[in-house]
Amino acid sequence: MMNNSALPERYGLVGHPVGHSRSPFIHAMFARQTGQHITYELIDAAPESFRSEEHTSELQSRGLISYAV
Repeated sequence: MMNNSALPERYGLVGHPVGHSRSPFIHAMFARQTGQHITYELIDAAPESFRSEEHTSELQSRGLISYAV
């Protein structure tokens, strides 16, 4: 059974472009089936502006547990 009183665990996908990704839908369906309370966010980061240290700090400050690049 899902515990909706707690904040959801946050996950994400970092890349460019990411708007076409079905990952949020897929992860939401999996979470529903397994009773997990999560969000899966799309984070657009153009390659020329991506600096791993800066983005890592930003992603950590957003509270993401894990993300794919």
